[in-house]
Amino acid sequence: PEMKTEWLRCCVSATVVTVYNNRIYKIKKVHFDMTPESVFPMKRKGGANVNISFQKYLELFYNCTVKYKSQPVLEAFPDKASERVFLLPEFCHLIGTDEESNQKRLMETL
Repeated sequence: PEMKTEWLRCCVSATVVTVYNNRIYKIKKVHFDMTPESVFPMKRKGGANVNISFQKYLELFYNCTVKYKSQPVLEAFPDKASERVFLLPEFCHLIGTDEESNQKRLMETL
């Protein structure tokens, strides 16, 4: 329970950048019921969906090797409402939290 609480405290509302494509995301949720081996439906060219694990997806498309098989999966706010964006913490760098942003704004107003 303590570890989950810490994950939630550190990740939810945090801003991260992914190391494999340098995209910036804001974290919405931590999925403790998902791991790198969890699968999701990926749309292929031609329209057919194929189930693929997060781990396999990162290996195929970004040449990333997952080291931590039991890590939870992060869900980020998507660009489009119809999408869901999932990230592995191992490939994310924390670049800010709401708390840090609030402190920075407060300091700028003083």
